[in-house]
Amino acid sequence: MVIDPEDGVCTVHRGPNRTGSYEDATKIPFGQDLILPLHGRDITITTDGFPKAGDLD
Repeated sequence: MVIDPEDGVCTVHRGPNRTGSYEDATKIPFGQDLILPLHGRDITITTDGFPKAGDLD
């Protein structure tokens, strides 16, 4: 997962391959819940409090 305050988005990468890239990337804008599946259960991360780059000054 990459959290990018510049663009205000979290990117979740799935399906790593041998070349170091990923089969899938899902972008979740700040303000939407980020749901990560983990062995039969989900972990929910609320992103509405994540600061964007302009908010950090």
